[in-house]
Amino acid sequence: MRNLRLYWPGNKYVDALGSTVINFGGKKLYAISDFEPRLRALHRQFHKPLLITETNTQYGGRVRWLRDFRQMLRRTPWIKAVAWSQLPSRGAAQMRQAGDLHWDVQRDAASAAVLRGIIRDGLEGPEASPQGNVTGGDSPTRIPGSFADTSILHR
Repeated sequence: MRNLRLYWPGNKYVDALGSTVINFGGKKLYAISDFEPRLRALHRQFHKPLLITETNTQYGGRVRWLRDFRQMLRRTPWIKAVAWSQLPSRGAAQMRQAGDLHWDVQRDAASAAVLRGIIRDGLEGPEASPQGNVTGGDSPTRIPGSFADTSILHR
């Protein structure tokens, strides 16, 4: 991270920063708590919105990981967009002992519910339930300034 400034073209050339957030599993088991400090450091250093350009997780622990991801997004209103990708992973293909990334969120009801919640938060704002429910509930409440504000993507 300390060498990023060497490649920085300048504020007038950059509208937003992108980063991947992938939990490959196996020897590359990454919790959301591993990503959040790096994303915060990017935002703090460059003062730009972030776009999560590719997101996926291994099958084992997927629901907890997605819930943690959703909670992180709620704490980081400067993350303006998330791209979920379950295309074949070149990274997983090149590493030994990666976790199982060959699962389909559309065929997994629990994971799909959390991902729908993330999408709903992005469209309408995170839920403001007193219990902090991030399990994919059905009654979102708009919170101004949430990561749902994607105006930077719509010029």
